[in-house]
Formats: sequence, structure tokens, C-alpha cells
Amino acid sequence: MAYDEGLTERIRQRLGADPDIAEKRMFGGIAFLHHGNMAVGVSGDDLMVRVGPEATDEALARPGARIFDMAGRPMRGWVVVTGSAVAEDEALGEWIDEGTRSRRACRPSEDRVAASPGSIARPVPCHAAIRPPKACSAASTVACSDSASAPARERRFTP
Repeated sequence: MAYDEGLTERIRQRLGADPDIAEKRMFGGIAFLHHGNMAVGVSGDDLMVRVGPEATDEALARPGARIFDMAGRPMRGWVVVTGSAVAEDEALGEWIDEGTRSRRACRPSEDRVAASPGSIARPVPCHAAIRPPKACSAASTVACSDSASAPARERRFTP
């Protein structure tokens, strides 16, 4: 899916030469990251904005906003704003400010790593609680997960 180059350029102009902002192709579009955390992005003609879970309802009340839905799974803390709702520079600026404000509240992603002894370190969202690994049973074959958020996989144990 292509993304709106005009909207992308307007975002670049608004963000200026901020050294804390990086661009990365994501979701078939382009994302603007603050210290590795996505703040805003463009997918198709729409603007994606990270508003944080606590500000989702307020953001959804604004014109042109809807919940960000990835593969049928609504993502609280994210909204998609129609391109027509950000046609004016002032409206676009307000959404960009909201996205960068919510990202500045988080630690840089390179510092947000949770690992248990013997596991591979994985980034953890700033709003997620870090949970200890689940224990595996001593059965010969069990479904096990290294962390509460990791997908289960099969492990074989030799008695």
C-alpha cells in the first residue's frame, strides 16, 4: 500500500530537524519515531497517531478519528485520522504534537528491555507491566511461554 507523500512531507516540515526523530517504513507506510517509539505515521491517506491508552476516548471524539485496528484487533492508545481531517496545517500540528507528547512520556526503546536469565531480551511497551516468566511443568511435552506476552511454543523435556 502506498502512502500520501504530501502528508508525509508536511509532517517532516512540522517536526523539523529534531535529532530525536527518525523515519522508518512500517505498516505499508512510513512512521516517525521518537527515540525508537512511534509517535505518528502515514498509511495510505491517513495519519496514525499514538495517543496513549488514557487519552484514547478523548482522541476518538475529535473529527475524523477512529480506533487503529490492525488485522481486526483494535489497538487502544492508537488512532487513525482521515486525511481530510488533517488537511489544515493547524489540525495536523495538533495531532503531531499529541503523538510526540505521548512518546516523550516513555523511556527510549533501547532502554525498555525485559529479560529473564537465559532468555532473549525483547522490547517491552512503556505502558506494559513487566511480568516474570511463566513456569513450565515437568511433563514430557508442554506448551510453555517465556513471558506472559510471548506466544506459547512446544518444548520437550527429557526426564
